[in-house]
Amino acid sequence: MAPDQFQDFLGRSLGLLAREKPSVYARLCTLLDGMVLSLRIDAASVLVTFKPGATVAGGDSSAAAVRVQSDRRAILDVIDGKSTLEQAVLDDRIELLGSVADLVRFHDGLRMYLNGAVRAPGFAVLLDDYLAEGPNLGTAHAASTGGR
Repeated sequence: MAPDQFQDFLGRSLGLLAREKPSVYARLCTLLDGMVLSLRIDAASVLVTFKPGATVAGGDSSAAAVRVQSDRRAILDVIDGKSTLEQAVLDDRIELLGSVADLVRFHDGLRMYLNGAVRAPGFAVLLDDYLAEGPNLGTAHAASTGGR
């Protein structure tokens, strides 16, 4: 998987959320207003800064309030409900770094994002496209979800 595939997926999924579930997107941006997230998924590193009504790719990595490190399988398991974020952290499949207050905000934002994403009609296709780019995950995901 090329490092920019996760960044592309994240950007496209946030754009899709803004189009298909604008109220959820607006609440997400308001909740995480001013927060810089550093996400490292496999070899991909992405910085996202939240502003009211918008997300911006990039930002100052030293200003990241929350740092997330994981892999595609763990992220997929959380999206599919096979694991909670809490369980993935306890199992050392997802590493989270930040203050307690920032981690609580991140958790609330992630739940909001996922709740909106599963209700956005285009998200399943977007997720399947992302998974098709990765090693052996697309087939396992399609089988576990009935091909969505």
